[in-house]
Amino acid sequence: MKSFLNIVALLALTSSAAAIANTINSVECFDCSYSQRNAKANTWAMQNISNSSLGIANAQSVNIVDLSNREISTFKVWKQMTTLPPPHPSTPLPYTSAQNTPEPVQNHMDALITAFSNLKSKADSIVFPTSPETGIIDAWSFVNCAFCQNDVNTFLNESMYGELRAAELTLVSIAEAFGLIQTSISDSFKIGLESGGELIIKLTILADSSDGDYLEVEIVEVIDADNNSVPQNAAGLSGLNIRVGSENQANHINLLIGAFGYFIPVRTGVVTIKDCGGANLPACSGGS
Repeated sequence: MKSFLNIVALLALTSSAAAIANTINSVECFDCSYSQRNAKANTWAMQNISNSSLGIANAQSVNIVDLSNREISTFKVWKQMTTLPPPHPSTPLPYTSAQNTPEPVQNHMDALITAFSNLKSKADSIVFPTSPETGIIDAWSFVNCAFCQNDVNTFLNESMYGELRAAELTLVSIAEAFGLIQTSISDSFKIGLESGGELIIKLTILADSSDGDYLEVEIVEVIDADNNSVPQNAAGLSGLNIRVGSENQANHINLLIGAFGYFIPVRTGVVTIKDCGGANLPACSGGS
């Protein structure tokens, strides 16, 4: 119910975006420092304030929108005749003064911050199911897995539907309100695994998608119940030192990585994954 109400509120916010876009001055600055946003404001003043409208009495406000850092910096900008060192003539140059961002403008960014906060809260509350029936038994099933990322994508779309749609609508709203070109935004989330361990997921929300898919999912890291980072590519297994909590777990890992020609000694503690190809095959037998 809460997600539905959030979406209704965001639809209202989106409907006002075009009206706001017609009444405010805005410039996009993706992943910028404060000084870079200030420079953008100066550039806007040079390009948009007439040399016949000099002085602070003719100042205008411009909003510099940084979608990556979830920030809007608002500046009062004006041009003023400035004396330059000889032999240069006096020239109209831009000046800026930081201002508080107007509430109707800040509301858009606040909505985006809230949407991603809700996504994180939801991610903290869900657990990705693991079972032999699905082919994903635990973290070690992600090695050379062609379907795992797609399964995670489907799971997130189903489990976080309301929160994801709210984030999409918010991004569409802010992109329309400020005329943004760079309209994708990413964040990392932790999703627990039912068998133990967790996935570190990078979610990218898109405001504009030609194929109608507004969500991109990337599995950044897979961590098992013993706190080992599990390579998603089998080529990263050889020589890896991992911690094993039980002999049963060692046998289970061997069952999964053995298909790619790798082996670990069947014992607890820290063990090294061995490449069992060719001349190395004799070293991959026994429990030592």
